Amino acid sequence: MGALGQAMIFVCLLAAEAVVGACVLGYAAHCFLVVLDGTAAGNDEVGWPDEPMFDWIGQAAHLLWLVAFWLVPLGLAQRSLKAVFLPDAPLLLRFLLLAVPLLWLLFPISLLSSLGAGARWVFFNPKLLPRLGRSFGSLLLLYLLSGLLLGGCAAVWYFALSGAGVLVLLAAPAGAAALLIYARLLGWYAWRLGQVRPAKRKRSPPPLDRQTRKQIETVDPWAAPETARPGAKKKDARQPAKPPPVEGYGLATEAAPPLPDALTGEPLPARKRKGKGPPRTDNPARSPRAETPQPEPLPQASRPPALGNSFTFPWSASGLKSWIWLTGGALILGGMMALQAQMWPT
Repeated sequence: MGALGQAMIFVCLLAAEAVVGACVLGYAAHCFLVVLDGTAAGNDEVGWPDEPMFDWIGQAAHLLWLVAFWLVPLGLAQRSLKAVFLPDAPLLLRFLLLAVPLLWLLFPISLLSSLGAGARWVFFNPKLLPRLGRSFGSLLLLYLLSGLLLGGCAAVWYFALSGAGVLVLLAAPAGAAALLIYARLLGWYAWRLGQVRPAKRKRSPPPLDRQTRKQIETVDPWAAPETARPGAKKKDARQPAKPPPVEGYGLATEAAPPLPDALTGEPLPARKRKGKGPPRTDNPARSPRAETPQPEPLPQASRPPALGNSFTFPWSASGLKSWIWLTGGALILGGMMALQAQMWPT
């Protein structure tokens, strides 16, 4: 095959990768965010919503923005780092050695900041840092597990794309499983982070204005008693003050009507009721027991998602279907990329 034929195959594979890659990326972003949200809510099994494929575009753009914010400056600075950092290494290896640690360290903070701020384009929220410090042990566990996961997955994909194209059969299912497990780990930590209460700040009382200061009366207990003014008559404390005369009303000679019943509204009979219980009514629905509101049951707190189930989630009942679809898409996309790597122009 001549150089022209290789160039044509290279361009066709590039166009096919763009189409297939967009579909795989949209579905992967949808699976990632659904698993993350379901795990952060405290559910061991994730419910998959029936969303149209058009909504996957916004989810993919959200994750692409957070990834590109850190990788684009790294890609621009890679040329200047070529003379210092592994000058004889291949371009793909040097990029992975810089990109994977950077995303491993900064992507969880950017994603949690974006989800906590309620805006997709927020990549860093300073209010998140105090809560990260109060859950430092869980954060270290997240970084340890995700570091092993991402490092192994990146190594498999590097060897599959650098020469051994047969390893795509192993890298595709491994990459699909790593995506779902990483989403479960981030969802588990998001649930732990939601249980951390923010520190309460002691609020100092506001300063008093002049009018309030004048209204406050200060009393000196050691001050001498006030003397009476000259010429004023002293009141005798032993003689009580005379009350004012009260004008009475004329009394009626008729007997007072009977009091109405509090429940039925009918007048009570003249005889006294026997017993100490409440009066009976003909309508049982208006009895005191029926009118008393029953207390509503308290909502049960969500259980923490099991961390051990994160590593078996891709093969569980709620994650098997998404793992199969992601594996198929990764096989097609990885096969085209491995074939294109063989035809990379020297």
